[in-house]
Amino acid sequence: MSGDNGGGERRKGSVKWFDTQKGFGFITPDDGGDDLFVHQSSIRSEGFRSLAADEAVEFEVEMDNNSRPKAIDVSGPDGAPVQGNSGGSSGGRGGFGGGRGGGRGSGGGYGGGGGYGGRGGGRGGNDCYKCGEPGHMARDCSEGGGGYGGGGGGYGGGGGNYGGGGGRGGGGGGGSCYSCGESGHFARDCTSGGLMNRILLFMILAFVLSLSEVEPISFKITNRCRNTIWPGLLSGANSAPLPTTGFRLSRGKSKTVAIPASWSGRLWARTLCSQDRSSGSFVCLTGDCGSGKVECIGSGAKPPATLAEFTLNGTGGLDFYDVSLVDGYNLPMLILPKKIVVGGCGATGCLVDLNGACPRDLKLVARGKGNGVACRSACEAFGDPRYCCSDAYATPDTCQPSVYSLFFKHACPRAYSYAYDDKTSTYTCATGADYFIIFCPPPYTSEKLLGSRKDGATLPLVNKSMIHLPHPRSS
Repeated sequence: MSGDNGGGERRKGSVKWFDTQKGFGFITPDDGGDDLFVHQSSIRSEGFRSLAADEAVEFEVEMDNNSRPKAIDVSGPDGAPVQGNSGGSSGGRGGFGGGRGGGRGSGGGYGGGGGYGGRGGGRGGNDCYKCGEPGHMARDCSEGGGGYGGGGGGYGGGGGNYGGGGGRGGGGGGGSCYSCGESGHFARDCTSGGLMNRILLFMILAFVLSLSEVEPISFKITNRCRNTIWPGLLSGANSAPLPTTGFRLSRGKSKTVAIPASWSGRLWARTLCSQDRSSGSFVCLTGDCGSGKVECIGSGAKPPATLAEFTLNGTGGLDFYDVSLVDGYNLPMLILPKKIVVGGCGATGCLVDLNGACPRDLKLVARGKGNGVACRSACEAFGDPRYCCSDAYATPDTCQPSVYSLFFKHACPRAYSYAYDDKTSTYTCATGADYFIIFCPPPYTSEKLLGSRKDGATLPLVNKSMIHLPHPRSS
């Protein structure tokens, strides 16, 4: 496709796949061109926003903050609500979670059809994920885009390279020596170690590559607030469990958590926590996960809470991440990829303390009086569909930014402020980056430090006019 903005023109297509757990998927346009990314927030629906594989849809096209086209305002034919998918994660050929596969070598997963990289996978879908043509793997495709591994190729994939039916070194061998390829003797009598040595070298290389494929990345979580916080972590339904789901983090301290390479989930901080001496129940005034323990054990944050959201090793070999104020705000937060790539890997977050400046109608105070400890979203505070982007306001056209969401956006230009704020709020980085997550980052220092990063972001990280607000960082 040309990549031009659709300018309001409605186009038609069909859903290639959509992952309801991760909240995104791809649409194949009827008029040709590349598949288009679609986020859950861009779907018209009378209920839970999802899409069914092969469902006919209509949509508009706009460019995201990385100048990539994506589908928005997605509906069924003639503007009707979408059919949706209530059966959990769906996926077509290829893509993140594609083919209903899971994990490496189990008939699907990222790269589609033959498992991650095709290693040990089933036959797969036979087509390259990037261009849809057979005969080569996605990593060898000249069309650009896409991810690793393709269908029917890969190591050990039926019909592929090494070990595939009919590939070199695979299959019957036609009476030739397995070691050298010559006829007239068996492999055990062969004096040439050439091919055997190459096979051994290949096996060692494949093993080393397999280790790098699954090597976890890390989140270094730092507390720059004046008081102790208790970070909480929640994995998506299809993500591997983490070594911890909650812990105590004292002022000025950091903790590094190993994260699986293909993980999705969210992270936040709990504040003003205590443990009942008689019952032993652990509760927090903001961000409480309801587990009654320091570990959240599969429970998410009770609003209001500032959220860091991640989908790692997603479509196109990219990590997707954002800082969201859609569920409200309790602490300043910064996501900073360790990797610096020109035009990508941008820093995002909310660097200012909004609790003191929070509108009275949204302010959460401790025990009903005193200073604000968190700032609720308008949706939570009022339950109005206009603020929740629900019912008659469930589309980007009908659900516009409110005076309340604009308060958040004005203070924190790169953070999500309401449901349809994804255009300027979702950031990407090449898979494999480590991330710093800093609570209560000092805004002056952070703004100066990050100003030299050429990350391609169009919006400032912080509104300088609001830096004067009291900030709960450590001195």
